[in-house]
Amino acid sequence: MDKDSENSNAKKQASGQQFATPAQKAGAQSADSGTRGASGPDLQLPQIPQNLRKAGRLALSVIAILLSVAGMLITLAAFLTMNSVLSIAQQTSSAQIDGIIVAVGDLQSGTSYAADALDTAAPAASNVSFALSSYASFSSQTADSLQSLSSSLGALSAISGSSASFTDSAKKLRDASASFSTAASGIGSSGASLAGVSASARALSADIGTIKENLSDSKGKISQAISLLQVALLLFTLVMLALFCAVASSSLSTLL
Repeated sequence: MDKDSENSNAKKQASGQQFATPAQKAGAQSADSGTRGASGPDLQLPQIPQNLRKAGRLALSVIAILLSVAGMLITLAAFLTMNSVLSIAQQTSSAQIDGIIVAVGDLQSGTSYAADALDTAAPAASNVSFALSSYASFSSQTADSLQSLSSSLGALSAISGSSASFTDSAKKLRDASASFSTAASGIGSSGASLAGVSASARALSADIGTIKENLSDSKGKISQAISLLQVALLLFTLVMLALFCAVASSSLSTLL
C-alpha cells in the first residue's frame, strides 16, 4: 500500500510540473540548485595516465626478473659451496677413519704375533720345567747314592778321610736338587701363566678385529649419509631454480 501511495504522489508531482507555470518551474529549478550547492561539488579521483601505469608494470617486471636472476645465482653459489664442504668432510672423515683402521690393524697384527710367541714359549717353559725336575730327581738320587756309598765303605771311608767328602758332596747335590725343583716349579707356573696370557692376547686380537670391522661399517655409513645430504641439496637447488625461473618467465611474458 505504501508503494502505491508513493507512486501516485510521484505521478501527481510530475503532472503538476507539466501544468506548472514558468514561475513555478523557475522556483523549482532554483530549489534544486540550492540543494546541490548545499551538498557540495562531486569529488573525482585523479586518473593515472595509461602510459604511466604501463611503465610502472614494466619496471616491476624488470625488477622481478633481476631479483630472479640474482636468486638463481645465489642458489647456485650456495649449492656449489655446500657441495664442496660436504665433499671435503667426506674425504677428511674417510682419511681419518682409514688411518685409525690401519693403526688398529697394526695393533691386531702385533697382538696376534705376541700370542703366537706366547704359544711357542709356553711349551718351551714346560719342557724346561720338566728338564729341571729331572735334574732335581737325578741330583737327589746321586746324593742318595753317595750317602749309601759312604755308609757301605764304613771304616774304610773313615780311614781314607773320604767319608766327609762324600757327605759334603751329598749335601751339595741335595741342595742342587732343591734348587732344581724350585726352578722347575717356577718355570712350570710361568708356562701356565704364559698360556693364560696367550689366550688373553688372542681374545684381545679378536676384539680389535671387531673394532676394525665397526670402523669400516662406520666409514660406509658416514659416506652414505653425506651422499644423501648431497642429493637432498641438489633437489632443493633444482626446486629453487625452478621457482626463480617461473617468476622470471612470468615477468618476461609481461614485458613482451
